[in-house]
Amino acid sequence: MRLNDDAAFAIPFCDGYWSRLLNRRYHYEAEIEVFLRSAARDRFFFVDCGANFGYWSVLASSRPFGSQSALAIEASSANAQRLTRNSDLNGNRFRCLNAAVCGENGGFARVVGGRHEKLGTIALAQSEPDCVDTVSLDGLAESGLIDSTIPVVVKLDVEGVEIEALKGGRGLLVGNCLVVCEEHGADRTHAVSRHIANETAMKLGELSGPWASS
Repeated sequence: MRLNDDAAFAIPFCDGYWSRLLNRRYHYEAEIEVFLRSAARDRFFFVDCGANFGYWSVLASSRPFGSQSALAIEASSANAQRLTRNSDLNGNRFRCLNAAVCGENGGFARVVGGRHEKLGTIALAQSEPDCVDTVSLDGLAESGLIDSTIPVVVKLDVEGVEIEALKGGRGLLVGNCLVVCEEHGADRTHAVSRHIANETAMKLGELSGPWASS
């Protein structure tokens, strides 16, 4: 399907999650789209943690969204194949990485779950068949896979490992960096928001209100 005139996005036929995009009245994560559109005139590096099939990397790297440089990271090997396909469809303008975003580089994780949009990861003490390497945001920046010489926008959707991922990006987060992450309604303690507010140098806000009018 065409997300815009510079963004192609391939999905499995009748996929229960992504086929909703075929309904023109459906707006997927509208707050994120409004934010990225509002920043289209700025230059930033987009980090898509928990990229799934690469929807946001496809859009962020397209002309209407400012043709931003992007790195898409996905732990599931099956999802990463779909992700790579979508990068190919768009001229390989963003880079794909099959890895699990965690608190540190060099570890291993197992992907768990039965639905491609609801997969999680479990840290492992050692390598085992079908495991995936772990990476940290700071490690990715140090290796040059994230360009931290310009502002960085991190979309963080890693199904319960958000706090560990934030801990692994302490160096990146003190720079010119913005993190977009979901506060799960089932978590009545608001653990991710509390961590951002109390344990990082970042200011906590919402993608609502001012963004909607930008």
